[in-house]
Amino acid sequence: MERMIICALLISISSFLSGQSTTPHKDFDFWIGEWETTMSLAPNWQETKGKDKVSYLLNGRLIEEIFTKSGGDNPNFQRGYLTYLAREKRWKHTIYDAKWGEYTFYGNKVGDKMILESDPKSTRPGLRRETFHSITKDSFVYLWETSNDGGKSWRAQWKVVYNRLDKRG
Repeated sequence: MERMIICALLISISSFLSGQSTTPHKDFDFWIGEWETTMSLAPNWQETKGKDKVSYLLNGRLIEEIFTKSGGDNPNFQRGYLTYLAREKRWKHTIYDAKWGEYTFYGNKVGDKMILESDPKSTRPGLRRETFHSITKDSFVYLWETSNDGGKSWRAQWKVVYNRLDKRG
């Protein structure tokens, strides 16, 4: 029994030091809720407001995102679905965008960030990456980046600052 406790403790310490989650299926819990968003798009980074509603479906096995922007001709322009693929030990995020079509990303928690990358065979030329960072209970930053050199360098294309509307106690 003592060996089992020591082994479990060593695994937990190792996961903590490596930045990997010991409960990866809960890594996106921070995103659940209703959010006010401030987004900006390269190259001029003009800001636009919006909202994002993120909730569990299928008893918590699927996360749905409904992203809207204020004003414009297409305010309801994006939906996303996230699930943790236990067999592959990674997240899958599929985005359906009214303008750009479908994108699928895969990845995990890296340190204090969630980083998901596109499969180059399933999207337009080049790689895409989503990074969720500066995560607190009431805010975080989302960054969409592209790479045309196989991931050696990345260029920011879209930045979204999230502020929670449904404040948690």
